[in-house]
Amino acid sequence: MNGEFKVEKGVTEYGDYIFKMKLKHRDTDWRIGYTFESRKPVKNFQEIEEIQKIIREHQQSPFNKSPLITRLTGKGSITLTDTSLTQWIEGEMKKEQIHIDHFNKHSEKLFGIKLSF
Repeated sequence: MNGEFKVEKGVTEYGDYIFKMKLKHRDTDWRIGYTFESRKPVKNFQEIEEIQKIIREHQQSPFNKSPLITRLTGKGSITLTDTSLTQWIEGEMKKEQIHIDHFNKHSEKLFGIKLSF
């Protein structure tokens, strides 16, 4: 398990439910991961496309600033960015700084994704 997770009813400007997480070996306190609005459920694919567009294009989205690939493994997780390769293995973190030129090599070797950067 990579940590503890919970959903709580709460009031925020973004929704009435809060997904909180405390990642193993990283967080000592609970932190907000996402908020949800339960009174306004997504009802069709057009709404999902709008949400995806926000994730891709909104200036405050953390997912459109630089390349990021991550996946869970049997013993932890692997995260690749344009500047680092981070592996969590049984609670131990190993972080290696990489040059953007090595991103493609790692994406293919570790994730099976061929990219051309």
